[in-house]
Amino acid sequence: MTTAACASLTTAWGQTTSTVPALPLKNLGLEHLDTVVPDTAASAKFYMQVFRTKLHQQPFQGAIRYFILLGELPANRQVGYIAIGAAGTRPTGIGHHCALAERYNRDTVAKEMEAAGYKTAQGSFGMWPDPDGLELQLFQPPAGLVGFAPKVRLSDPLPLRGSPPL
Repeated sequence: MTTAACASLTTAWGQTTSTVPALPLKNLGLEHLDTVVPDTAASAKFYMQVFRTKLHQQPFQGAIRYFILLGELPANRQVGYIAIGAAGTRPTGIGHHCALAERYNRDTVAKEMEAAGYKTAQGSFGMWPDPDGLELQLFQPPAGLVGFAPKVRLSDPLPLRGSPPL
């Protein structure tokens, strides 16, 4: 295989070559906002009232996580959404925010972030802690969990706080 062909495959797999700087990332927009709340069903009902859009759900850590789509779900599953998860013992707030980058290689970004004095991404989902402790998740397309979560209707009964998952 030629060098050009290898470079092409490497780029297609989301890897960068050593001559291309990892930062700054080309931002494609907010992929999702993850919120943690004490009553996921009440929050889902509120956002469905505001946006009148598709609602998806999935079991997650013993509760139901809802996804409020911020547009139609295209075949490539690239749509922004609000994820609503159970707070458990965490305070109500933003769990993390996720941005899409045209290209993203966690290892090369980590080297540049560490060289600049920042902490590296944590956990299997790669949460980057910002200076204030907020978590930034980075993906490159295709991305998103919402395509795997089944759709529900607003008229479907949503589980109440403390009730078992659907």
